[in-house]
Amino acid sequence: MKSIIIVSKCLRVIKFKSQIFYEFSFKGVCSGSLIKKIKVQSLDHHDMVPGHDYIVQVRELRIIGTTLEGKIVKFKMLEDCFDRS
Repeated sequence: MKSIIIVSKCLRVIKFKSQIFYEFSFKGVCSGSLIKKIKVQSLDHHDMVPGHDYIVQVRELRIIGTTLEGKIVKFKMLEDCFDRS
């Protein structure tokens, strides 16, 4: 299974039964397919906040239309990557 790294803004959190999904904006190409949106499932409870930028490692599952769907491997808020001193 392919793993990819994205840098993107979290658009929204989708709670469906006991599952949590995060939707990210994206404009680019993956595996030759045009991607406009990324929807990832959280295997653990993550506290991503819509409107913030993240670096996310995603295990790609499938591409449906222009949406890449996958599962979060790990993530970090982009602003936490910089030294503030």
